[in-house]
Amino acid sequence: MARSPNEADALFREMIVEYLDPVFSPVGFKRQKNSTWFSRSLKAALQKMEIASSRPRYSDDTSDLHIAPIMRIKMPAIENVLRDLIGDLNLLADSSCSVVAQTIGVVGPRRTLEEWRPRGKSGFSESGKSLAVFCQEWVIPFFDEYCRPEDIIKGYEKGDERLPRGTEWSLVVASAYISLGNRKQARELLTERIASKPGLKKRYAHALDHVGA
Repeated sequence: MARSPNEADALFREMIVEYLDPVFSPVGFKRQKNSTWFSRSLKAALQKMEIASSRPRYSDDTSDLHIAPIMRIKMPAIENVLRDLIGDLNLLADSSCSVVAQTIGVVGPRRTLEEWRPRGKSGFSESGKSLAVFCQEWVIPFFDEYCRPEDIIKGYEKGDERLPRGTEWSLVVASAYISLGNRKQARELLTERIASKPGLKKRYAHALDHVGA
């Protein structure tokens, strides 16, 4: 039998304290009491991970929770440029202008959504151990690699599959180029990815004007 919501929440928070605090605290991440967020402030970035969870939706799902953590990286130098570049933040799916915002499964070996579905005390223990290993092997190294605008450019140029994809990512990368004084590279990127496509060209006309594309 699945636990009550209160019982599941208590086991969930115990799991975070027992298995995840020891992974994130030694590398500079902080978490307030009873919070599901870990965060680390660096010179050029704010890195955050939410241990996001949801209740099972279907009656034949006997797990107590679905746990699918989400990672975010914010870089003010890029985000300030991105706001000017876009003009209208409603054009972005993430109006907070995070440089990276995605499920942690994307940085793992399968590059897809990863969920942990514990059931009962032993299930939360096993999920905690598994999640801790995943974060040590995949999440923290990713955070360590992406700390500055220069890192975003390096990852983009080498085709790092762990990074986001799509039009909005092109705008983030262009903003990173501009933040580093490379407007020419930003213009070439947006010309290729946006100006050549009529629908996107109209939607992001402000960005194209901004870089002279």
